[in-house]
Amino acid sequence: MAIKQLSEEQARSMTVEEKDRWWLENVYQGDVPQMTVRVVISGFLLGGLLSITNLYVGANMLGGKPRLQAIGHVIGAFSGAIFSVAIFCPILLKGKFPLTPVGIGLAFVISFQICLAMFFGSFMFWVCGKIWPKPEQRVNEVVVQNQESICAGLIAGAALVGVALMALELKLG
Repeated sequence: MAIKQLSEEQARSMTVEEKDRWWLENVYQGDVPQMTVRVVISGFLLGGLLSITNLYVGANMLGGKPRLQAIGHVIGAFSGAIFSVAIFCPILLKGKFPLTPVGIGLAFVISFQICLAMFFGSFMFWVCGKIWPKPEQRVNEVVVQNQESICAGLIAGAALVGVALMALELKLG
């Protein structure tokens, strides 16, 4: 089934509230459960694969004590299993969960500093949208309507700076 989309003319002429209402009426499927058994099984298998690679890397660490590494991995495996069951059982029993599976997965992978930076960035765009709500205003046109491009540029810039710092660190030794 094809996803409905607004035409260019509709996108330009509608306000943000009208676009949100259109999206809720034509695209959003609130009755479809977001957390399905297939998603949970896929996450379980991918998590297991990542854990196996973590065990492999941990077992090959230079200078580590193998007994302490094994104990740490066993503690991590059991606490992860208990935590996963505590989180996913209520979700599966009720069928719906307010967070998306992608959001939950990212919460386990992304550090707090990055989450905080994302929050402040989205908050900045929200504030700009409230201060300059009209699409014809210059700040709204440059900042609010181009937030995806700005964020992509910031992420790419941060990645390039990270690569440059690593190269500099390698060169200086």
